[in-house]
Amino acid sequence: MPDHPKVFRVAKLKTIANANGVKSSLQRSPLTPKDGLERDMPKLRRPVLTKHLAEPGKLAFRKPMLKKSRNVERELPEEEGFVSQRYTILDVINDGGMGTVCRAWDTMLKMHVALKMLKPEIVRDQEAVAQLKAEAAVAMRLSHENIVRIHNIEEENGHIFIVMEYVEGQTLRTILHQMGRLAKSAVLDIAHACKEALAYAHDLGVLHRDIKLDNLMINNEFRLKLLDFGIAVKISRGLNNAVLEGSPGYMSPEQLHGRPLDVRTDVFSFAVVLCELLTGVRAFPDIDDLQHMYDLKPRGIESIAEPVASVLLQGMACDANQRWRTVPEFYSAFEDALRPLIR
Repeated sequence: MPDHPKVFRVAKLKTIANANGVKSSLQRSPLTPKDGLERDMPKLRRPVLTKHLAEPGKLAFRKPMLKKSRNVERELPEEEGFVSQRYTILDVINDGGMGTVCRAWDTMLKMHVALKMLKPEIVRDQEAVAQLKAEAAVAMRLSHENIVRIHNIEEENGHIFIVMEYVEGQTLRTILHQMGRLAKSAVLDIAHACKEALAYAHDLGVLHRDIKLDNLMINNEFRLKLLDFGIAVKISRGLNNAVLEGSPGYMSPEQLHGRPLDVRTDVFSFAVVLCELLTGVRAFPDIDDLQHMYDLKPRGIESIAEPVASVLLQGMACDANQRWRTVPEFYSAFEDALRPLIR
């Protein structure tokens, strides 16, 4: 079988529209770059995806891959007092459970970075900060083309923040929302790249534990990037997930119940993601009764061809012993089932 590409290749997409540079429309605020600094900052490119990612008949995805910058002073009231000798906050990327993720300019290395600014309540919790530093140390060991790199965790002027690689692109959540579902060939490309990233991390003894569409991004070079290893843990015998971490509907039943975890928890979440990419609907929607979330058959599975559906159902088995033992084993079976259906 021929080698499969690790990234979205431009040749596979065939056409890319409007790939010219577009100047960012930053609002002026105390947190925007000072005069003279803007000259050092490269203009960000904004290519758009075309219909080749979508199933026939679906609308093309033609929105810019980078959202317009927003007024940071309004979006980040708690960070208005953040002053750094090295980093200049530019705009907000998103808000999460741990804090706000911002795009920033590294004045020393002269490049864009992402800063995850921890919430004040986390900063005040010494135990939580110690755990975060330990997890960041684990994540910083990972260096792979399909994994967003964590550079450092820093403390300055009472703020604690994680410095990460900045990725310009779109999450699969956004792309799927625009397209409805993806073409089988695109899903196979995504699956291969995700398999490579997870297999690499697992070989180093690291679990992801939060694989979902929001943590999978396609950058502007059409390379898949796996985000947020912030809750990754070192694999060890008897490791117990005492605190519920992850995303209901994507996390494995054993993770939901706080049982010991191994690589099969990532196999489960990986299968859920692939099922959603093929069907366009969440396999396990959020419900109030988390304990019985996985009692029902995954939504949309009946629309997937039987060989592929069987592989996915085994990957999403509630009993970890019935799943594929490793991500590469699961991917190999998925590829063998899906590739003959690609025209």
